[in-house]
Amino acid sequence: MKRVIILFSIMTLSCLFCCLLPAQAENQPLNQNTSGDEYAKILVCSQVFEAMGKIGNPEVIPILLKGLKSKEFFIRAAACGALGRLKAKKAIPALTMLTQDENYLVRVAFT
Repeated sequence: MKRVIILFSIMTLSCLFCCLLPAQAENQPLNQNTSGDEYAKILVCSQVFEAMGKIGNPEVIPILLKGLKSKEFFIRAAACGALGRLKAKKAIPALTMLTQDENYLVRVAFT
């Protein structure tokens, strides 16, 4: 059952990343001009990251590391929290960089 949930999460996340790439390529982070559809994608993506951390399978670490590079602070914070729950040692250098993140929520997720 866990394997099915993990695979579903990975597939969902991959789809969401493809949908978010155009907005990120234009360097348009979440703000008051973000459309409802984009906001929903960001919210779902962050929730999928949180679920990945709770499931606890280290196979998702590479995907979560990609999430740390997102322009969206919700996604960075969720990826950070999930990597922390997974105690992902190979994520330490990337997580250390987030102590300087511009967004307070990302810095708090690190701790």
